[in-house]
Amino acid sequence: MSMKSFAIATGASLSLAVSMISAGGGPAVAAAPTTAFRQISAGYLHTCAMTPRRAALCWGSNDHGELGDGTTTNRLRPVPVAGLGSGVLAIGAGAAFSCALMTSGAVKCWGANDHGQLGDGTTTERHTPRTVSGLTSGVRALRVAGLNACVITVNNAARCWGGNLRGSLGDGTTTNRTRPVQVRGLASAVASIAPGITSSCATMLYGAAKCWGANDFGQLGNGTTTDSLTPVTVTGLETSATEVIAGSGYACSLTTFATVKCWGWNDEGELGDGTTAERHTPVDVIGLSGIYWISGFDTHTCARTSVSGMMCWGTNWYGELGDGTKTNRTVPVPVVGLRSDVTSVSAGGWHSCALLNGVGKCWGYGGLGELGTGGRASSTVPVTVL
Repeated sequence: MSMKSFAIATGASLSLAVSMISAGGGPAVAAAPTTAFRQISAGYLHTCAMTPRRAALCWGSNDHGELGDGTTTNRLRPVPVAGLGSGVLAIGAGAAFSCALMTSGAVKCWGANDHGQLGDGTTTERHTPRTVSGLTSGVRALRVAGLNACVITVNNAARCWGGNLRGSLGDGTTTNRTRPVQVRGLASAVASIAPGITSSCATMLYGAAKCWGANDFGQLGNGTTTDSLTPVTVTGLETSATEVIAGSGYACSLTTFATVKCWGWNDEGELGDGTTAERHTPVDVIGLSGIYWISGFDTHTCARTSVSGMMCWGTNWYGELGDGTKTNRTVPVPVVGLRSDVTSVSAGGWHSCALLNGVGKCWGYGGLGELGTGGRASSTVPVTVL
C-alpha cells in the first residue's frame, strides 16, 4: 500500500430506479437497480456517497468499520451508514475511516482511530458514527484525508485532527490530535482546505494558496524543500487560487482562470506538465482549461472540464485514470464515456469515482468491492455502482 496521500469527498443520496427492458417482444425484464447519488467520495480502499434524500451509503473495505454499518464485513454494494438518517450534508472517505457533515453543522466520524482521526478524544476504533469533539454545530465544509480530517467553520476558520505526521495539522507541532485544533494563522478567511498524510493546503477568500507540513519534494510550493509546521504561501498563487488538493508529495490548485497548477513530487507524472521533473513552485497542467472541480488523493488527480468532460493524470497502476489502460500519464487523458453531465468527481487511492446524471461510476482497483458493482473485478474504464 502506498503511503502517499489520501483524499476527500462528500455525501450522496439514494433512490432506486428499476428500468424495464423489453427484448424481441418478450416479457419485460427488470434491470439491476442502480442507486442515485448527490455526491460521491473515493477513499483509499472504500467509497462513500450521499443520496438525494441526504442518506449516507458506503461500500468496499470494512476492516476497521469504515463503512459505518456496525460490522467489519467488506461490502460489494452500497450499504447504509447506521444512525445518520436523512441529515447528511457532505461525506468524505479517507484511509480506513469516514466522516460526514450533518445539516445541523455537526461532524460525525467512524472507522479506524489509531491516530485520533475520528476526533472523539480517543484512539478507539468505532464501527458506527461518533460526533467529533467540539463540532456539534457551526461547520460549513469538511475534507477527509488519509489519517486526518479538517473542517472550515461558519466563521471561515480551519480546524484539523488526527495524524500529524511532519506537521500536517498545521498547529505548530507533530503531535497527533484526538480532538480538533486550530490551524495556525487560519482563524479566518479560509475558502477551502485539503488535508494530506504529511502535508496539507488551503485557499483563502482573497485568493492565496497556503501549505504546511513536509516539503521533501517542494510540495509546499514556496520554492524550498524546508518543512514548515505552520502555513506558508505558495509562490505565484497569492491571489488566484480557488481550490486545492494535497496528494502524496505533491499538490494542485484550481485558479480563478479555470486552469490547474501543480507542484512537488512528479516521478509518476502527478503534476501533469508532460515531464517527471520535481517542481518546487507551481507549473501549469498541460491542456486543461474551463475547469470546474479538481480531486486528488494518493498519486493521481482528476478534473472536470467544460469541454472534454473528465480528465485524469498521474499513476494508473490499476486503471484509476479510466482511459482503458494501465499506463501512467504525465498529461491529462479523457476518462472513457464521461464527456458531459458529470456532477461530482473524486480521486481515491487506487480507484476514482464520478457521478453521471446522478448515477455512480467508478473505475480502477476493485478487489475489495470499492467499485460497488457487486463483484471484485477491477476496471480500467468506468462501471456503474449498483
